[in-house]
Amino acid sequence: MVSGGDNLFTRAPQGGIKERAGTVVGRAKAISGWNLILRILMWIITILFVVAIIAFVYFALSGGLAGSLATEAETGLEETGAGRTAVGFFKDIFEVIVNPEKAVARAGTFETTVRDNKDKEELGVFLDDLTFNAKSKAFEEGRKIVGRASLKSESLLDTATVRVGCDIKGYTATKPNIILSGSGVTSAFTAISGTASLFDGIDKDYKEITVFKGRPSINSVLCEYKEGIKLSDLKEAFFESADRTLATLKFSIIAAYDFKTEAFSRAYYMDNKALESILLQGEDPFKKFSIKDPLIQKDGIVKSENTAGPISLFIASPDAQPFTEENTYFLEIGLKSAGVKWKGDLRQLNKLEVHIPNEVIIDEENCDLERASEDYNDEAGLFEVYNLKQEHIERINKVCSETAEEGAGVFGSTCLDRLEDEPNFLCQFTMQEASNVEPEFTYFRGKAFYVFETSIADTINILKREVV
Repeated sequence: MVSGGDNLFTRAPQGGIKERAGTVVGRAKAISGWNLILRILMWIITILFVVAIIAFVYFALSGGLAGSLATEAETGLEETGAGRTAVGFFKDIFEVIVNPEKAVARAGTFETTVRDNKDKEELGVFLDDLTFNAKSKAFEEGRKIVGRASLKSESLLDTATVRVGCDIKGYTATKPNIILSGSGVTSAFTAISGTASLFDGIDKDYKEITVFKGRPSINSVLCEYKEGIKLSDLKEAFFESADRTLATLKFSIIAAYDFKTEAFSRAYYMDNKALESILLQGEDPFKKFSIKDPLIQKDGIVKSENTAGPISLFIASPDAQPFTEENTYFLEIGLKSAGVKWKGDLRQLNKLEVHIPNEVIIDEENCDLERASEDYNDEAGLFEVYNLKQEHIERINKVCSETAEEGAGVFGSTCLDRLEDEPNFLCQFTMQEASNVEPEFTYFRGKAFYVFETSIADTINILKREVV
């Protein structure tokens, strides 16, 4: 018979209550020690995971995903080029945790801004519905002439200033009274009198409307010639009859406004020997590493993309990519019309700046750009700012000034048309030495600041007053 103090399974004596309690406590302590270690490890892993998620969300909301998910989902965090693998993904996340500002800057908030605004049809200034105080548009000498138009304005990138004026071509004897009125609560503007030389090369009275960022403005523009027009003040060329009893004139309402267009293109680069090895095997480096970028063409040239606006700014290399440190390349910068939707013409180029990434070495002796005089580096030293040389800006503005003086843009070519025949601006560059065996990329970025002029016009007739 088994004694009451023995274990039924081991036949070992169980001892008294104190002994059994001590054994249980000892085992519990051992188990609790392991649990404590496991819990600490789980807390560490959880904290790291939460920090990674927070950093990733911050990165994404700051534009660090380098554009829309529709075009970038398959390439992930491509700024380092390693985002196509899990290792590369966590490498990027680690970089975000360590230095989120640098990661966000390099991953393309600029690109996000461009893509968010590249199809904004409402951007800019549009004149519409020109009407007169006489439906026939015929006015006797000395009769008051009033022309009125609707002005719609919107700027999503920056607050813009619109200068509005009136003109009767060939008539300068009197100046019009310009009246601006707003429609609706979104019509925020200030009217300031001044004199501008942006209209046909001569001084004209104008008033200003401030269009605030992200707030559309709808205004009525009224141009009033209180004393009318005398036929004796007109040139022979405007008369429709030999007896000088009828003259036909062009009546215009003009709006000149400050605008900014932004553009970017990617610059892929990799180790030269790694690229040569891929090319010798007859492979495409972008296809090999499953890089799907809609801006990459079949020939390896990467196109640029720009914000919506009356002018298209392109800034890209005409050479096939990826770049390597062994070769010399060109960066091309140009201005052209954004299409017939934007009625008007370039009046004046104020500034064109280009952001050069620190992976690129500019040959300043063979470049139409010059290092900016401002004492700063863009994006914490990741990009160096260059400006289009003043001599080139002056050349563009001369073309625009001559175009305006000749009255082109109505039946002839515009300044933007003529710039199509001008050579684009070029910069020669090389790449810093790279060790990555897969294509990685950085950005060429640019901003053009300019004055664009749009107008709406119609003909009016001036009749000789009948003497009673």
